[in-house]
Amino acid sequence: MRGGETPPSILSLKMIKKDQIKTKKPKDYWNKRAAIFAIVSIIITWIIGYAINNEAPPDCKMVLPSADFCKPLDNDSFEGVIQNEDRTETIVGWASLNEAPGYAGPVKVMVGIDPAGTVLGTYVTSNSETPNYYERIENEKFLEEFIGLPVISPFKIGEEIEAVTRATVTSNAIAEAVRTASYTIAETQLGLEVETIIEPIKFGAPEIAILGLYLVGYIGHRGNFKYKKQVRWLSLIIGMVYLGFIFNIPVTVANFTSLLLGYFPNWRTNLYWFFLMGGILFVSTVDNKNPYCQWFCPFGAAQECLGAIGGARLWSPGKSIRRNLEWIQRGLAFGAIILGLLMRNPGFSSFEIFGNLFSFTGSWPQWVILVIVLLLSLFIKRPWCNYLCPIDPIMDLVLASHRWIKQEFRKIWQLKNLKKNS
Repeated sequence: MRGGETPPSILSLKMIKKDQIKTKKPKDYWNKRAAIFAIVSIIITWIIGYAINNEAPPDCKMVLPSADFCKPLDNDSFEGVIQNEDRTETIVGWASLNEAPGYAGPVKVMVGIDPAGTVLGTYVTSNSETPNYYERIENEKFLEEFIGLPVISPFKIGEEIEAVTRATVTSNAIAEAVRTASYTIAETQLGLEVETIIEPIKFGAPEIAILGLYLVGYIGHRGNFKYKKQVRWLSLIIGMVYLGFIFNIPVTVANFTSLLLGYFPNWRTNLYWFFLMGGILFVSTVDNKNPYCQWFCPFGAAQECLGAIGGARLWSPGKSIRRNLEWIQRGLAFGAIILGLLMRNPGFSSFEIFGNLFSFTGSWPQWVILVIVLLLSLFIKRPWCNYLCPIDPIMDLVLASHRWIKQEFRKIWQLKNLKKNS
């Protein structure tokens, strides 16, 4: 070997390292740029959605049907009048528009009150709930339960009003909005005193179940725990039974869209929502793992149960096909969130099919897709979760963004230390 020449073994090692860098760099390169594009697009769409969604005042005759026309008053209130033959006007009632936080966002309700102080009608002008769940409200004619009640009624679910099964959060939101709107008219137009009603903090079986699942996941994730497989199956079954069939409140893309829009349900009556979403984001950022999808996602558990029966080994995509399917899955999630932000309605972003399985409601195309997915689950491992579900790509973006931010802060910290030492 001549002096100054690099030994063949070292040269080969350098070439191998360069090849490894070349194969790894493009994937991270495109992932970072896709993440930046997604974040910038979300910010721009949020601004556009805010600018274009200025709602026009609803027609108060929806709740004051005898009125010829309505006069606007203060605080989203209207006065309904009829035109007499002598050109005088007679007040037939008042209408007030108010909103309350539902599960996925605000539910806006207009209420009509007659001069005697009785509810004439209620009408939901807009809502952000998942269509499958709000459909239950319409089918069971929930809004008609308020008609005929006194304007200063407490409008309490479980007392004067019966909640709609599997849509209790939306039922509570409508009742709260009706109460606030009615009390506005009672005070401003009828001169009545109203009682301030504070909802009691609701902590029950759903909240206990979700906290228990996080505890089970924490135990199962420990590296030295030898019963991880058994505990994971226990967690999946509990998630499917309780979060799916009994409580029917799994995570959807609408939940993440709600967060981006700044919509939060009433914490006093929806601790479950805060435990679920807060826990997922907290564990993901602290532990750098997705605690939901692999451990207690109800629909994921249903697919794995079917996979255990059928074997789920018929087809496994190659690396290139899996990468293409991954980008399709990301595109679906991105499109859903963009649509929800543009319309400023999280309900528009929801395309999941598991509502059909757990609530037994949905359109016929959703039923067809659900049957196909469940049949495929017998022969392919988690077909919905791995190739279509929007939650996994969203969590990947959260985890990747958190990881990149930590790396950048670490670099800044190291540079500061170098400057101090120099």
